[in-house]
Amino acid sequence: MAKQETLSDKNGMRDGENAKTPLYQVVKERLMHDFGTLPYYSTFPSEREICETYEVSRPTVRTALDLLEQEKKIIRMPRKGAFFVGNKPHVDHQLAAATGFYNDVKMQGRNTTSKVLFQNIDRAPADVAERLGIGNGEPVFRLERLRYLDGMVYSLTNSYLPIEYLQDLIKVDFTERSLYDTLSEQGVVPYRGFQSLTFAGANAYEAMHLDIEKGTPLSVLGSLMYTEDGRLIEFVIVKSEAYKTRYEMTVYHDNQK
Repeated sequence: MAKQETLSDKNGMRDGENAKTPLYQVVKERLMHDFGTLPYYSTFPSEREICETYEVSRPTVRTALDLLEQEKKIIRMPRKGAFFVGNKPHVDHQLAAATGFYNDVKMQGRNTTSKVLFQNIDRAPADVAERLGIGNGEPVFRLERLRYLDGMVYSLTNSYLPIEYLQDLIKVDFTERSLYDTLSEQGVVPYRGFQSLTFAGANAYEAMHLDIEKGTPLSVLGSLMYTEDGRLIEFVIVKSEAYKTRYEMTVYHDNQK
């Protein structure tokens, strides 16, 4: 008679009531115990890793993962593996408020840092120039950052500002600092914005920095930010993996119509 498959002592014995529970259910519960506090969209252990760690068969592991997927604790993607989505994702409110990513994250009790990729004078490409109302190729201040959420890469952000803000921003360390807070300290307070949301496949440069495959769907948030008196202060393009992105906004009924 074949020996019944069990979890080893080091991984949690199936005794007492547990002995009556299907092994795949025990494995599922053990996975949630061991990995249920991972940040949203973290890489989940592979089938092989789970087999080796808990000393169980691949069919048992696959059934346990099927249950986790049905319960919306993980998602599985071809050639990429499984990702944990059981924890609350970051909700981006940039479509509804002018607080900026940094302050939005902090208000949700989470942490964000940035890796500055470019912080200097640049020539405005045609689409940026059109948005800023300047000539194609005219100088602008460009701040390109790789944004991290709780230590994991979240988005690639390019901010374009009129050249007049260069001296106030060129030497600021934006690793753990808000662009909007810095502008506000200089008397340039972001007040209202116009946003648009589209989707596109990642090019080679974006894929390299976001640690994804070329062609992976990205959410592309474009935003124009103004002061209260209508002065345009920034055009920003935020690109993040579509699977990681969740936007929320509040809408109101116009009683005058």
